[in-house]
Amino acid sequence: AATTFDVRYVAGSGLLEAAWAAATQATGEPTPGIPGTGHTMSIAGLTNSTQYAFAIKASDGTNISTISTAVTATPVATATGIAYRRGRGRR
Repeated sequence: AATTFDVRYVAGSGLLEAAWAAATQATGEPTPGIPGTGHTMSIAGLTNSTQYAFAIKASDGTNISTISTAVTATPVATATGIAYRRGRGRR
């Protein structure tokens, strides 16, 4: 069973084994759970409207897996609301 995850990403649409060492390593990877368990994580500092490719390797402390199939995502800005109060003008 895996004991650590290594998540990396690059700007663009693909991340292959040959580019793994040059990819940006994410921080805050979750601790692997029981095999088959889903995991989530957030990666800060990405640029909105830029496509990124993400991939993962797992290790059991002795062996390191090959790179996973990369998935892509494009972060978007979250909407922010502006609240204002209309003041009373002269009558």
